[in-house]
Amino acid sequence: MKRIVLLLVGLVVTASLLGIGSAIYWTQPTISTDEAALIARQDLAIIDLENLFNNPDNLRQIKKINPQVKVLCYVNFFEIWQQPLPPDRPFGTKLTETITNNFNEWFLVRPDGQPVIYWPGMQTLNLSDMCPQKNGYSYGHYLQDILLENVLNDRAWDGLFLDNLFDQISWLGSLDLDRDGQEDDPSTSDYSWYRGVREFLSGISKAKGRKFTIIGNHLSLYYGDLVDGRFLEDFPTEDYSWEEAMGIASELPVAIFQGKGQNVNLAFNSSLLLDNAYFCVGQNIAVPDSLLSKLDNLKKLPARERGPLIYKEGVYQRQLGTKMIKVYRNRGYGSYSPTLPVIPRRTTIEVCIDLTPSINLESQKKFLIYELIRLGVRLPNVIGNNLRLEPTARFSGDIGTDGEMIWLKISWLSQYYEQILGQPMPYDYVPGIRGDQLGWNPSQLMQREGEYFIIQL
Repeated sequence: MKRIVLLLVGLVVTASLLGIGSAIYWTQPTISTDEAALIARQDLAIIDLENLFNNPDNLRQIKKINPQVKVLCYVNFFEIWQQPLPPDRPFGTKLTETITNNFNEWFLVRPDGQPVIYWPGMQTLNLSDMCPQKNGYSYGHYLQDILLENVLNDRAWDGLFLDNLFDQISWLGSLDLDRDGQEDDPSTSDYSWYRGVREFLSGISKAKGRKFTIIGNHLSLYYGDLVDGRFLEDFPTEDYSWEEAMGIASELPVAIFQGKGQNVNLAFNSSLLLDNAYFCVGQNIAVPDSLLSKLDNLKKLPARERGPLIYKEGVYQRQLGTKMIKVYRNRGYGSYSPTLPVIPRRTTIEVCIDLTPSINLESQKKFLIYELIRLGVRLPNVIGNNLRLEPTARFSGDIGTDGEMIWLKISWLSQYYEQILGQPMPYDYVPGIRGDQLGWNPSQLMQREGEYFIIQL
C-alpha cells in the first residue's frame, strides 16, 4: 500500500490540467427540453445512444446551449437487452432482434451451451477474437461497423463511452469462446478477450481519429494507448481500495469519479485531490448546485494555486486556492475542511408515495402508506396517508431523507408492490412522490440510483 501512496503523491504535482469539473452519467433513453438544459450545465456528459433516435433535437440542443460541454455516446458493447424491450429503445430492440435471429453464435456461452448472464435482463456477447464468424463478421467487427455508420457519425458526439470495458473474461467462470463444446483455458480466454477488444478499440480510434475521446467503465490501465480515460463507478469501485483506485486514476489522462449513496462526499473530495478527475453523482442526476458552483470556481484556478497532495497523520489534503480539500482515511469517509461549509439541512419532511404515477385520476391511484395500513403493516411517523421523515445520515433505512434528498429502497418497495398491485414490479418502474417540500399535486417521478429510488429536494 505504501508504494501506491507514494506513486499517487508524486504524480499529482505534474498531472496535466485536464479535469476538475462536473460530469453527468445519463443512461436514460430519452431527454426532455428541460433535461437538455440541465445536462448542458455540466463539463462532460455521458448520454445513452438511444437519445439520438428518440429525441435528436434535444440531444443536439445540449451543445447549442453550451458549446464547451463534451458529449460522449454511452454504449454497452458487452451485452444486449433480452426481449421484449420497451418502445423507447429502438436501437437496442433492432440489435437484439438481429443478433438473436441471425447471429446466435455470437452469444457468450458455457461449454454446455448455456448462455452467460452477467447482468439480469441482459445477455453477454463474445468480444474475443475467438468469436465465431458469420457472413464474414465476428460480433466485435459487426458492432464496430454498425456504430460507425449509424451512431458515431453524428456530430452530436465528441466521443464514445464503453460500459464494461474489461481486459479479462475468465472471472465469469467456465467459458467456450470458440463454440467447440470444450472449456477454454482461463489464460487463453483472457488473452483472446484482450485481443478482440483491442481490435474493436483500434477500429473505432482509426476511423474517428485521436481527437475523438474514448472512455471505459472499469478501472484499469489496459488499452492505455487507445483509451483516454476511465469511469470509476461507485468510487472507489468494488474492486479496489481507496489508495489503489487513486493510484491508478492518477496515471490516467482522464478519470471520472462517480459518487453514490454515502460515498458522494468521498468521491467529490477525492476527485479534487487530482487534476485529471471529473465528478458525477449516480445515474441520470446532475451535480447539485452546491457542488457545481464549487467545481466551477476551482477549475478556473491557475497551476500556481493548485497545491500538491500531502499525506499527514491519516489525512490526505491539498490546497486549492483558499480552499483546503481533505480526505480522512482513518475515518473511512471524505469530509469538507472548515473552509468548505456544510449545507444546512431542512427540518421534518412530509411525503406521500404514489405507486401509480401514470394514472391521472386521483380516485384510481394507489398510495403506498394507505395500502400498507390496509395490509396491517405498522410504520412509525405516519400522519394520515403520509409519512413524516426526520433528516438522518444519507441512505440509512428503507426510506428516509438527509434534508437534501429522499430515498426509497427498491427491494423494500418491490415486496409490497406485488402484494398491492398483484404483479411483480417491472424492471424499469419508478414510483411518484409528493409532499410539503415537493408539492402535493401532481406527483413527481423518482429516479433509480443503484439500490434506491431517489429524488432531490
